[in-house]
This record gives sequence, C-alpha cells and structure tokens, in this order.
Amino acid sequence: MPNTPVGQMLIEIGNGQKMQYLIVAQKNLNMFGVNYFFIQNKRGTELALGVDACGLQITEMDNQQKPKQNAKIAFPWSEVKNISFQDKKFIIKPVNEKSEDFKFFTKNVRTNKLIHRMCIGYHDLYSRRHKGDSLVVQALKQQAKEEKKRKQLERDKLEKERRAKEEALRQREELEFRLRKFEAQSRKANDKLQRSEEAAEILEEKVKMAEEEANLLAKKATEAQQEMNRMRQEALKNTEENQLLKMRLKDVEDSAHRAASQAEIGATEAYRLKQELNNARERERDARGQLREITQCHGVLKR
Repeated sequence: MPNTPVGQMLIEIGNGQKMQYLIVAQKNLNMFGVNYFFIQNKRGTELALGVDACGLQITEMDNQQKPKQNAKIAFPWSEVKNISFQDKKFIIKPVNEKSEDFKFFTKNVRTNKLIHRMCIGYHDLYSRRHKGDSLVVQALKQQAKEEKKRKQLERDKLEKERRAKEEALRQREELEFRLRKFEAQSRKANDKLQRSEEAAEILEEKVKMAEEEANLLAKKATEAQQEMNRMRQEALKNTEENQLLKMRLKDVEDSAHRAASQAEIGATEAYRLKQELNNARERERDARGQLREITQCHGVLKR
C-alpha cells in the first residue's frame, strides 16, 4: 500500500488525519480495504474469505475462480468474539454462545498469520470508531466546524450588506421620484399663482373702470334730473312754451331714465366684478398656501 497513491498520501499526512481518512473511507466506500484470501471448508470446497472494515465474509467462487459479490456467510465485527488459528486451521468464534465456531483452512501458516494480523487491525479500527473520535479528530472537526461557521458569517454579512445597499438605493430612487413630483407640483402651483395674480390685476382694472363709468353715469343721471326739474319749473312759468317744453321734458326724462338704467347696470357690473376679484384673491391665497406646503416638503426631502 505505501507504493500506491493512497498510501503515499497517508505517509505525507499526520496520524490524526490518517485516522480520519480511514474512518471516512470505511464508512462511505463499500469496497475500500477489502482483501480476499483463498480458503477451504472442512469438505475441501474452494471459498474466498474477505476481510474489511465491516467484518469477515465468506464468498463462493465463480467459474473464473473469482469471489462472487454476494457473501454466503458474513461475520460483522460486532458479532465476532475472538479469532485464532492453529497451523493451517483458522477459527472464528461468534459472540452468540449458541452459534458454532466457524472453521476453515488455508494453504499455509503464513497466510493464517496475515489474516490474523489483518483481522486484529480492522477490529481495532472498528473499536476506535465506535468508542468515539480521538482528540485529534475532535480538534479537526471543531476546526472545520468553526471554519464553516466563519464562512457562513461572512456570507451572511455580505448578504446583509448587499440587501442594505439595495434598500438604500431603493429609498434614494423613491426620494428622487418624490422630489421630482414635488418640483413638478411646485412649478404647477407657481404657474397657477401667476395666472391668478394676472387675472386679479385684470379684474381689479375692470372694477376700477366700471366704478368710474358708474360714477360718470350717475353724474349724468343727476344732471339730467336737475335739468328736468329746471325745465318743469320753466314750463310752469311759461304756458305758451308748455308744449315744447313737454316734448323736451319727455326727451330729458327718457335720457334720465336711460342714464339711470345704465348707472344701475354699471353698478351691478361693478359689484359682479368686485365679487370676481374677491374670488380671485381667495384662489390666490389658496395657491400661495399650497405653494408654501410644497416648498416645505421640498426642503425636508433635500435635507
């Protein structure tokens, strides 16, 4: 075995690692370490004895004089109480006292000695394996466990950092979106406020013009009324000119009525324009309040 790749590897590693390697190999590799020896039973039948980490197995030979895969008789190490040999005879004593000893024969004593040493070695490994790991193996397992834990912590840390970056990026994108939205709302509110201010200025100018026109019409109506009163007085004084004065009086009354009507219409229009101006100023105050709220939110987002 030292000349094989596996044997060379076992030479280069420490004793604790050798033991760990053998234990793992015996547990997971079915054919690892199986050695076959040609034996005969007491009837002289050719058989094969397999010795491995699991125990002893007696196998029949096939037509090519090779051991068959299925064992005819198996002795796990847990069921073997003792093994011994006398000259060419080999004896396997089971743990169960009711079971008979199994006996077989080899070609020479040297083969029995080799089988005996190999059985002792495998049984020793079996005993160690079931007694528990050695301190070296325990230390190696603990070291591997800590290394695995350390790597898992590193992976968890990296995953946590990745998620934190993704969350920060998401929050940043959300804040930028909200900021753009508030900026658009601010521009819209500014435009609305500017239009409201312009409309208020126009309405204020119209109100002023309407008031001036109403005052002018009221003045004309007053003058017409005064002229009518004067003409009535003259009509009473001058009977001869009564007819002419009546005609002129009628014209003046018509003019006075028209002036009064126009004055009333102008006053009504002035009142309506004042109401529109008040409504425009109210909308302007609302627009300023909305703009102030958007500006405050904008400032909070920038901070």
